[in-house]
Amino acid sequence: MAVNYIDLSNVNFWIVNLKPFGDKETKSEMSNYQQKWIKESVFGMGWRVNGFETGVKLKDLKEQYIASCKNAHVGAYEQACESFNQIKTGDYVLMKLLDAKFYFGKVKEEARWYNGDKISWACEVEEWVTYEHDYELPSEILGRLMSRHQPTITRVSSYKHRLLMLKAFELKKYGKSIVPGIQISVDNFANTLTPERLEDLVALYIYKKHPDYILLPSSCKVSRPMYEFDFVKNGSLPITCQVKNEAEISLEYYLNEKCYNKIYLFSNRWSNSKISTLKERCLNTCVEIITREDLFGLLTGKDKLIDFSNVYYSFDYRVIDVEKAKCILEENGYYVSTKKARTHNCDVVNLNTAWIDFYKYGIWYSAEFNALINEWQIDNQVIEKIQTVIEKILG
Repeated sequence: MAVNYIDLSNVNFWIVNLKPFGDKETKSEMSNYQQKWIKESVFGMGWRVNGFETGVKLKDLKEQYIASCKNAHVGAYEQACESFNQIKTGDYVLMKLLDAKFYFGKVKEEARWYNGDKISWACEVEEWVTYEHDYELPSEILGRLMSRHQPTITRVSSYKHRLLMLKAFELKKYGKSIVPGIQISVDNFANTLTPERLEDLVALYIYKKHPDYILLPSSCKVSRPMYEFDFVKNGSLPITCQVKNEAEISLEYYLNEKCYNKIYLFSNRWSNSKISTLKERCLNTCVEIITREDLFGLLTGKDKLIDFSNVYYSFDYRVIDVEKAKCILEENGYYVSTKKARTHNCDVVNLNTAWIDFYKYGIWYSAEFNALINEWQIDNQVIEKIQTVIEKILG
């Protein structure tokens, strides 16, 4: 079985908050500035000071600039300056601007002193590719942009987010991408959903179990820390739920509740063993625990209620056969461990059903992407050997 190979060894990914403004500019004025920079194919950082010539490279005068800023500004300028200094040709950048559109660019020119106002150092991109609607992008990327207080610049470290950014850029620019879709399974599907989409899925689950109840629209608009929304039925107590993707739910708050017919709880942070324990505690109460298997069935099979298919996801997930992989790896001279290796000086491979990590070389196979991903610059012969081993394991 051929394995996809993706080289991330010489490229960084950045999220930029292009808002070098004070308190005086109106939203319209700020948007006009942003569109001016988009037309110029640049992005940059603020904290502009005097004394620098147009076009001079940031890396040549970084320390001088930082010293100049200390006389006029306080805050995150030094950290932003350090990050902009690391941006190099070939890197990728993502911005969400005040027009609510998403802009992806591939860096053409490293940071130079900008001949204009508001921004100091600016990088040039080859061109901007634009997504006008959030539903065109995977929820993992959207989640990175949801915070109200975004720093000036953030280096993206998650390999999943980097691959999805690369895929989004290539799809819009070329109509295809070297990055395969995320292989969706019962273990990871919730991570691919926005909080709103996950709540929709739970609502559909409840509706399927209680078709004689209807969702009360006004309950969705009221902020209640313990509950998401209510289902109602004439002459019966309502049904409600709580849904968390990134946090656990405290069961104690719900066990003695008497005002509801049913309270459904779902947390993506609960392990299967913990869910079993929680279910036992919920016996003879109105609380019912929803499992990942319960919701996953609504995305697949004959009874699916949401069309989850798009270019970013696939339902062809295959877990790694650990015993088979262990045998093949050991036959090829690798030492297999289920614990994270602590040295780069031996051919230790970390192995589980989702990963095969060749720790010494900075390269690993991800079942989630069905791809071999390379983080470091290593010899092609090493890459070819590892590719051959992975293909044997998957064959």
